[in-house]
Amino acid sequence: MSRQSCRQRFGYAAHAADGAMVCGSLGAPLEQLRDWLDLPLIAVLDAQDEEAFGFDSCRMPPSEHGIDGVLIVGAGDAWRAAALRTSVEALWRVPVLGVLDEPASLRAEVQAACATDAMPSRSLQRRLAQCWRAGLKPEVARQIAQRPFPWNASELFHADQLSPLRVAVAFDDAFYQYLPHTFDVLEACGAEVRDFSPLVDDCLPPCDLVYLGGGRVAEWAESLSQNCCMRQALALHLLRGGKLYAETDAAAYLCRELLTADGRHHAMLGVLPGFAVETDQTGLSPVAVTLPVDTWLGDSGHTLQGYADQGIRLLPAPALACEGGFISWPATHDGCSGMSQGGVIGSRLGLDLLACAEHLKRSAKAAPVAAASHQAPFVGEDRIE
Repeated sequence: MSRQSCRQRFGYAAHAADGAMVCGSLGAPLEQLRDWLDLPLIAVLDAQDEEAFGFDSCRMPPSEHGIDGVLIVGAGDAWRAAALRTSVEALWRVPVLGVLDEPASLRAEVQAACATDAMPSRSLQRRLAQCWRAGLKPEVARQIAQRPFPWNASELFHADQLSPLRVAVAFDDAFYQYLPHTFDVLEACGAEVRDFSPLVDDCLPPCDLVYLGGGRVAEWAESLSQNCCMRQALALHLLRGGKLYAETDAAAYLCRELLTADGRHHAMLGVLPGFAVETDQTGLSPVAVTLPVDTWLGDSGHTLQGYADQGIRLLPAPALACEGGFISWPATHDGCSGMSQGGVIGSRLGLDLLACAEHLKRSAKAAPVAAASHQAPFVGEDRIE
C-alpha cells in the first residue's frame, strides 16, 4: 500500500470519529505508518521497570522517535505517581497523559492475555477502562490529538478508479466476514458490487470478480457441496475468463475436497488441485506472505500482509495431479498459505483488497483468459485421510 492510499483509507475510516488510535510496538512497520499518517507518538512506560526509572541514569528514548506524550503504568500509589509524573515531564519535556494504577491481579491478567495473543475479555476491558478513567488527563490527550489531518474524500474515490469492475460478493450464513469499509469504498471507486448466496442461489449476478469472504464454511460444507447449480455457475464464470478470490476458511470451498472435524469428506468446487482440512484451532494470526509468481492480486515478490485463519489447513495435491500453472504459496508449519491457478486465488489470509487496488484495476481491464485454462469442477477419487 502506498502512502497516499494509506492516508486516504485511514481518513475514510476515521473521518466520523472524534479520535483514532493506532496501537503497536515501537519500530517498523509502525514507524513507517506513523510517518505516513503524521501521528503523535505516545510512549507507555512501566513504572515497575527499575532500569527505565532509575533517574540517576534515566534511559531517554532516541530523539528521532519524537515522543509527544507519555502514559505511565504500575505507579503503585499516589505519591509515587506524582513523583513519576514530575520527573518524566521535567527530564523528557513531554506531557504525561495519565498514570494507571492497576492492581496486581489485574496486571497479571493483562500479562496473561498478552502472552497468548488472545483478545482480552470484556470484563478485563471494563476494569482497565475504569483504571484509565481515574488516572487519565483528557484535556492533555485532546491537546496532543488536535493536529490537522488534511485529506480529501474525492481523492480516495478517484485515485484508484475500478470502473467498470463488477464484483459479486458471497453473503450468507457460510460467507460473511469482510472488512467493514471494503464495499463502501469499492462502490465509491466506481465498482459495481452485488451479493449472492452460494448456499441457495443457482446462478451468479453478472460479474468480473467473485469474492468469497470467510465465515463458517466447514459448518455448511454439506449444503455447499449439494448446490450443484452454483458449482457449475462458478465453473462457467472461470471458463468465461472471470476471476475468483476466496480468503480465510472460504479458500476451502475452492479445493477438491474438504475434510471436516467430524471425519466427513465433502466435494467442493475443485477449481484448485488441493484439499482442505478443518482443524480444532480458532482465531487469526498475523502473517506476511511473499508471492512466488505474478498473479492478478500482486506481482512476484510482492508481500501480502493479513491474518491467517487457524481453523483451516490447505494441502496441495501431489505434483502429478496438478494442472499446468498451479502454484502453491509459501508453506507454513500447518500447510500452505494459499494457492493460485490462472484467475483463481485461494488464500488463508484475510486481506484488505483495497490495498491491491492497482492490481484490481489491471484485472478489470485484462483480456479474458482462454477457456481451456480451467476445467469443470473436479470431484475425483483422491481422498485425504
